[in-house]
Amino acid sequence: MTRKKVKSDFIENITARKASYQSQKGFLNKAYELNTLCGVELTIVVYSPYHEEPKMFPNHETIINTFTNFKKLPELVQSKNMETQERNTKQRISKIEDKLWKVKEQNKIMELTNQMYKLLNGEHIPTNMHLHDLNDLSYVINQHLKQVHDMIKAKAQEEGSTSNAPQSIARPLVLGGTNFDRPRASLLASVGALASVVPLVAPSAIPGGTNFERPIMASLLVTDVTLISMVSSAAPLMVP
Repeated sequence: MTRKKVKSDFIENITARKASYQSQKGFLNKAYELNTLCGVELTIVVYSPYHEEPKMFPNHETIINTFTNFKKLPELVQSKNMETQERNTKQRISKIEDKLWKVKEQNKIMELTNQMYKLLNGEHIPTNMHLHDLNDLSYVINQHLKQVHDMIKAKAQEEGSTSNAPQSIARPLVLGGTNFDRPRASLLASVGALASVVPLVAPSAIPGGTNFERPIMASLLVTDVTLISMVSSAAPLMVP
């Protein structure tokens, strides 16, 4: 039976924290084995709120000598593999900030995806949207376009493998009907002329300011964006 991985986080519950502390007493026995069997010079001083006096291994005199020898080492050697309370706290803060940023990023993508669906239903882009949000919206839309194009190619290859007849990737829309309650003509071109996905920068590389509340570089903006060309609708004939 495999041992369950212990989550290395601070235990908030006082009772559970004390019980966990009392179950970790075996490390003193391990220290004794390392010192006796392997000749490792090590000392342990444990300050605990559950005891009035600190626990020490092996004894006070040896601890003082080991600490003195340690202070004689160069600072570079001292800092190697050293764990301090300050360093440990900074690492914990960094991990929490990374988790928070990932949650914010997921929420932002969900928000922009909902905005994309609103646009498909005929709503207009809010005029007060920031440039960074517009660029993020473009990125999300193009990610969905890429998924659609990949599915079209996969379906075309699948149908082509089961039939010798040439298969078209995209068919023109049928004339008539409505598109957002407007008359429409053929909007999709023939095979091989799919609307290209506009190459936009990812959300983590938006110029200037912040994106998802993180600093970004100005040199990564793609300023030359080629618009997707559309086949113009046929205008009705004017009767004199």
